[in-house]
Amino acid sequence: MKLRWPIVVTYLLLFAIAIPWYWSAFGEAATQPLLGLPRWVMVSILGSAGISVLTSWIILKHWPEEDDK
Repeated sequence: MKLRWPIVVTYLLLFAIAIPWYWSAFGEAATQPLLGLPRWVMVSILGSAGISVLTSWIILKHWPEEDDK
C-alpha cells in the first residue's frame, strides 16, 4: 500500500487542532463560552469530528474490496 502524504499531513493537522495543548497561549479568549462550552472544548470536538469524517472517508474510498472467486 502506497503511503499518501496529503492524508498523513491532514491527520497530523487535525490531531494538532483536536489536542488543546496550545490554548494557554490565547489566555482569556480560550475560556470564553461558545454555545455554552469553552472555546477550546468546541475546537477539540470539531477536530475530533474532522478526524472521524476523514477516517470514514478513507475506509469507504480506499479499503480494498474482496474478490469473490
